[in-house]
Amino acid sequence: MPAMRWDRLLADLEAAEEARQRAEMLGEVAERSRAEIGRVTLAARLRAAESVRVTIELEGVHRCVGELVGVGPGWVVLEDGPTQWLVATRYVSWVDDLPPYVAPDQVGAAKRVYDSLGMRHVLRGIAADRAAVRIGIGAADAIGGTIDRVGANFLDLALHPDGEPRRRREVAAHRVVAIEAIRYVHRTTG
Repeated sequence: MPAMRWDRLLADLEAAEEARQRAEMLGEVAERSRAEIGRVTLAARLRAAESVRVTIELEGVHRCVGELVGVGPGWVVLEDGPTQWLVATRYVSWVDDLPPYVAPDQVGAAKRVYDSLGMRHVLRGIAADRAAVRIGIGAADAIGGTIDRVGANFLDLALHPDGEPRRRREVAAHRVVAIEAIRYVHRTTG
């Protein structure tokens, strides 16, 4: 009989040690997971969500909805059919429908040419298209017009009636807009 008690005692000790090691390992995994998620940026989450339809709230002022088609330093582009949104990420309050996880290789990977292009580069592309836009600045209504030129930290906007192409006779005024103030640029193509 004494040998059986030893067997049970040793089995209990072994089971307790295995349980302790398992709990320790789970704690380590949880700690590493917390540390990894702590290094993930909003830009990485957005980059991992390219081609996903999302809703972005801009400081409680405006919502932009569309498929995430581009992410760069300080900006994202959403498309919804012919509607496009260029959104300054510094004004983002929240984003709905992002995938919940980012694989570690997605955090620093998936670099594209536009990853090094700032918002003014994207604005220059819009200016080259000569498309009519609505520019959201602060809590005020959006300003409508056509971007004529983009400088280092500003753009020149020709103000004209919505729905009208930029023609000299339709331009009511010219406004200089600080790029830092721009929350979004909305345009409809085609």
